[in-house]
Amino acid sequence: MVQHLRTFMNHLNGHDSITAQSVDVHNLLRAAERNLDVPVRPTPQTSHRDAYVYWHTSTTLTTALRDLYLTHHNGQEPPA
Repeated sequence: MVQHLRTFMNHLNGHDSITAQSVDVHNLLRAAERNLDVPVRPTPQTSHRDAYVYWHTSTTLTTALRDLYLTHHNGQEPPA
């Protein structure tokens, strides 16, 4: 899931026209970057609830970035 999130972030960060159009896009990318930051990632000491919240957030961010990508690229999948 994290790799998919990074893929969409990279594709959207490379398109200045998309990020310049909306503060929401910029904020979404910043939220994704914060979620991927090492201090917030689960560790073996992380509770089950906190790990669930982390992965749920990662999934939600990935879905939002995927939808944004597809909207701006007429439904084309990103290159691998």
